[in-house]
Parts: sequence; structure tokens; C-alpha cells
Amino acid sequence: YRASPLARGLVLGKTSTIAVLVPDLENPTFQGVLRGLGRAAARDGYHVMFADSNESLEEERILAVETRRRCDGLVLCAPRLPDAELRPLLQELAPVVLVNRDLKVQEWNRQAELLWGLRADEARGEQFMELDIGLPVEKLKGAIRTCLSGESQSQEVLLDATNRRGKRMSCQVTCSPLLDPEQKVQGVIVVMEESKP
Repeated sequence: YRASPLARGLVLGKTSTIAVLVPDLENPTFQGVLRGLGRAAARDGYHVMFADSNESLEEERILAVETRRRCDGLVLCAPRLPDAELRPLLQELAPVVLVNRDLKVQEWNRQAELLWGLRADEARGEQFMELDIGLPVEKLKGAIRTCLSGESQSQEVLLDATNRRGKRMSCQVTCSPLLDPEQKVQGVIVVMEESKP
């Protein structure tokens, strides 16, 4: 008898798999990011599934949704989707925050509301670094600034947090640059997920 990982994932509600979606696996820019993600995931008992959208906007959209359904988390590295298409997509994914270059919250999806206890209308337009959500956001300054400067495709930080409902958790935060069609950094995508022990 061999246990089915799919069945186990359904029963436990956890697959121990993280998906990483990149626009081009052959691009050397992503090699360090992928290696770092793989090592960090393995250290926490996770497997990593890599997906390549081949610079296709349609493929990126499909892969983001489908891989997220089959794993515990999704990391979007330098998404190519335009802002108007990326925002609705983020609503379907994990707790996500979209921060512009001025560090003002542009998008705060439903999953972020549930995780932190802060409604979208309370978060949008506010300075991300000044949000009182129980996450020590000041510890994200370096990661966010690195993404905004274009020095890095992705930054990961593990933080202890207590949400507005008093729930204590370990939170995995991944910051990735939000690029426009000309590949200029327009902001930062902040993906926040409770890290399961």
C-alpha cells in the first residue's frame, strides 16, 4: 500500500508543496531566486513545483490559478500580467497585498482581510508600513526597498505575528516587484501566508 499524496492533501488540507511561477526558467536572473526558494522550502519540509509561463500572459494567468489550487502557496516571480489583469487574479490567490512605489496599499484581497482582520476599505490607500495588523512590517522595509530598486526578483522573510483577533502565528512573507509592460518596477506584491509547523 502506498498513500496517495493527493488524498492526503485533501484530508489534511495541506500538500506540503509550494509552486513558483516564473516567466522564463532559462533566464539566469531567476536561478538564485529559485535555488533560495528551494532550499528554504526544503528546510521547512516543503517540496517546490516550478512552472514556466514562457512569457505568455494567458499561460501565466492559467498557471497561477491552477498551481495555487494544487499547493499550499504560490510565489509569482516578476509577473508579466498588466496591473488591470493582475489585480483580479490576486483575489483568487493567497493573502496578497499590492503596494505601489509610494508604499501605499493598492490592493488588499479577501484572504488578507481574513488573515489580518482588516477590511479592504480600511487598508487601500494607506501606507503599508503604518498598518496596525499585528505584523511587524518595519522588518519588511529592506525586502520591499530591494524589490523597488530592481535589485532582486523576490525576497522572503519569516516573521512572528499576532493578528487583530489575537491569533499568534508565524507568517511567511514574500515580496516581489510589480512590473509594467516595459519591465519598470511600479510597486511590490506582498504575499503573506501563515507558516504551518
